[in-house]
Amino acid sequence: MSLLQGAYILAGMAMVATIGLSLVRLALGPSVYDRANASDVIAVAVIGLSAMLGAVNGRSDVQIITVILTLIGFLYAVTIGRFTGRMSASRSIMTEDEAKAEKAKMEREAHSQMYAEERAQLREEE
Repeated sequence: MSLLQGAYILAGMAMVATIGLSLVRLALGPSVYDRANASDVIAVAVIGLSAMLGAVNGRSDVQIITVILTLIGFLYAVTIGRFTGRMSASRSIMTEDEAKAEKAKMEREAHSQMYAEERAQLREEE
């Protein structure tokens, strides 16, 4: 086995490991952005694998498939970016910690507004 073949095997194993870890991120989430990022990483790894297999086997027809996969991956990333960019912050999915922080913030705002109203009533009575 030559050094170049060893490099191909190592690169292939790294891309397969990347795909596996990205599948875990795709399944676990927790947000749409995590899943979109994971699917984009999977697309890039598949593109890298197809380009590497074309180079190893000396087949130039695989380059066409690689270019098509690249275009599909680009269009997917742009589409996800456009549609998720329009989501408002109030409609996004929050983690449990973010939900607790948002609830505490709303309670602080409600208390400060209530105290401001009470102070205004006391000033009117004076």
